[in-house]
Amino acid sequence: MKTMWKDWCQNLQDLTDFEVSRWRRVAPLKKLTLPPLELLAAVIAARLLCVVQPHFPCAKTYLWTDSLIVLHWIKSSKRRKQFVNNRVQEIKQKTSPANWYHCPGNQNPADKITHGCSVKQLSQDNSWKFGPPWLSDFKSSWPMQENLSICCDSEESCSMCCESDNYDNSESDIPVFNCAVNKPILNVEDFSTLRRLLQVTSFVFRFIYNTRNSNNRRSGPITSSETSKALIYFIKMSQENSFSSEINNVKLNNTHFQSGSVNQFLQKSVVEHKICIEDQIVLEDHRISSDENNSATDKLFVELTGKKELYDSSILCNLIFSLLYFYNKPKIASISPTSVKTRYNFSPKQYTWCALRVLAALKKWADIEELFLSKNWLSGVKMRSCIGFVKVLDILAKRRAPPEVVYKYISCLEDQSLKLPLAKIYKCHSYVIEALQKNKDRLGLLEYRNSLPPHSIDYSIATNILDNVIIKWKN
Repeated sequence: MKTMWKDWCQNLQDLTDFEVSRWRRVAPLKKLTLPPLELLAAVIAARLLCVVQPHFPCAKTYLWTDSLIVLHWIKSSKRRKQFVNNRVQEIKQKTSPANWYHCPGNQNPADKITHGCSVKQLSQDNSWKFGPPWLSDFKSSWPMQENLSICCDSEESCSMCCESDNYDNSESDIPVFNCAVNKPILNVEDFSTLRRLLQVTSFVFRFIYNTRNSNNRRSGPITSSETSKALIYFIKMSQENSFSSEINNVKLNNTHFQSGSVNQFLQKSVVEHKICIEDQIVLEDHRISSDENNSATDKLFVELTGKKELYDSSILCNLIFSLLYFYNKPKIASISPTSVKTRYNFSPKQYTWCALRVLAALKKWADIEELFLSKNWLSGVKMRSCIGFVKVLDILAKRRAPPEVVYKYISCLEDQSLKLPLAKIYKCHSYVIEALQKNKDRLGLLEYRNSLPPHSIDYSIATNILDNVIIKWKN
């Protein structure tokens, strides 16, 4: 082949100054597919580079092929048949896979020989002499490199490069090493919701279990324990990828890490997060098993937490979820708000704040009143609020509580100077009229009456009080 190339070059005077050798392999008589032949051309390019590169030690190298299949073989690490694998290994030993690029076939000068071309045409072809026009331009003008997510372009080439099912592994001389790779069994980004991801992962785990335990197979719907196992699996994978060095130090009993915050995270936070996940599964199962229509309550959960589902949320969402769906459950029940509060050590202010927001959204005014009732040492009942009744009034007003409900909590304010202004703001007309009458403020009552609707009951009450001559007004 080399002799033929030299003889051909001697007959062409216009190409005598072109010193870099190149030739094209002709397909043999034996039937072979094109990808292996293209691979042989890549091997020749790699060998040629080893000869030329020592003369240009500082130059960057770029190798081009017009076969996407060959480029995929070079850049991938998948095991191929012996013919392809041996040549790919040689290419990787002589060159770096990152230096290989794809050149479109219609821009490849070497294809001119395959398609047929006279010597005169080659002598006048600049692309044959100097390569494609973009080769001497900036790298940004080079052809776009396509995504190499292919294997073969035909069944024949696939059978040529890929291992068949009956391939004998004992005959292979390729060493195989076992190593642990922290890679999830499923790509999380392929799923739109966490619930769907957990269901698919649970089925995968069930398949693995049934394969290993043929005498005790699992069937039927996915259980909560299987879903919990799937969720904990992804949490562990995320922790191992993010805190691999810290976890290894803790496993090796490194005293520096044992006394640090990482150890507390592993022993406390992970356990609490596991309990949180288990609670989420239990709470969700109880909600689904109930026969009630919870569409309105579901909307309130999204409004209060900003989350469409309970899975993979905070412990505060667990408490809000329990308050929404299971507030009237017995306190000893594991799904009751009291049990959730005890399990996560919520402070009285945290619990009161969440309970007030939820009950006000549900418009359960009687339950709110019961929330603030407390007994003293004389067995007396009194309204007390650890977050202050001003905040209570603000939340009730946002939920448009009835005036008589708001009036109860205005009367509980210890600061007397706040009662009348807040009553005017929250439109507790009966309290305002009563307070102005008690203060004997005729001008204030007259001004307030004029702000009321003329035909309302409160307007009539204020008018009767103003017409009462027995009252001795201060102004």
